[in-house]
Amino acid sequence: DSFFALSEVQLFIEIVDYMDRNPGKVTKSYREVYTDLRKFIDLSHQDGTIKSHIFKNPEKFLINDKHITTALIRYLDGNKELFLLTNSPWDYTDRIMSLVFNNAHKDFPSWRDYFQYILVSTGKPGFFTSSAPFSEINPVTGELSPMNGPLERFKVYHGGNASQFQKLIGYLGDEILYVGDHLYSDIIRSKDLFNWRTLLVMPELNAELPKLENFEPNMIQILDKVLEKETLDEEIQILRSKISSNNRQAKLAIENAEKKKAYYLEKTNAKLLDDAKKKEEEIEIVNQLIKQLIEEREQAFHPVWGELMKVNLERSRFANQVVDYACIYTSQVSNIRFYSPSKRFISTHDILPHEL
Repeated sequence: DSFFALSEVQLFIEIVDYMDRNPGKVTKSYREVYTDLRKFIDLSHQDGTIKSHIFKNPEKFLINDKHITTALIRYLDGNKELFLLTNSPWDYTDRIMSLVFNNAHKDFPSWRDYFQYILVSTGKPGFFTSSAPFSEINPVTGELSPMNGPLERFKVYHGGNASQFQKLIGYLGDEILYVGDHLYSDIIRSKDLFNWRTLLVMPELNAELPKLENFEPNMIQILDKVLEKETLDEEIQILRSKISSNNRQAKLAIENAEKKKAYYLEKTNAKLLDDAKKKEEEIEIVNQLIKQLIEEREQAFHPVWGELMKVNLERSRFANQVVDYACIYTSQVSNIRFYSPSKRFISTHDILPHEL
């Protein structure tokens, strides 16, 4: 669900590999090792260990998107109000955003100039389900004070909840477009509970889209073979129906002492059975070819997991969740610069089988 989770999985895999190659050196079970790993990763977040490494070499961890300021400014020029909603604490948020935005554009010397509302330490997904109050943060000292009255533009706030946020800014439901990269904490909760419009950021698409284009002939070939298989299967079902009908008529012919008719039907069935067997062999060949083509496709995307949005030819579980909860999705936020801030995105309409 996030890059933090990916690094956690990688570390656990390496420990398991070490345990398997060195029996007895680690006396704990895999489950105990994982429990310890979770504990220490949480501690490294809490005590600032991870953040200190990031700030020592920010260029190693931050991807510089030169178009992000252009995208945000176009929305501001389109009379849109922007807000930042993050689980990160104020000090970390301020340093990261300063590295990314400060002095990136002459009209916006500070990153805070881009956002009318800044909310930190929000505790998503709890932000969408709780009634936690907002507190105001002194951006210089980091001190918290109770918030009285409405949210003021360009001030920094701590905690809070989505229900109160909507009331304080005067926008509800589909008047809000929320951009996030975490399917559960960002997209599902905001869409399901508050009907916010959602934009899911999926960086993996940058790697997958060129492969999709390269493998378009492969998909066409797969679909052609699937259609060929369906045609063969229908032909086999027709043959089997004829064979069953002939068997029934042959049985009646024998009971009525119509030997000539029974012989003819049995002879016809022998040929039909032979035809059916040949078509079944053809289907097996087609099945093997489809399997081979799908394997080649999956290997090209990822040697273990295949394509992000597919399992064989079906949607992956992740893809189904994206379709259900993300109004739109893209590989990076700055892609919105290609569209007017007033653009109304219209999704493709689902076609039911009876409408084909």
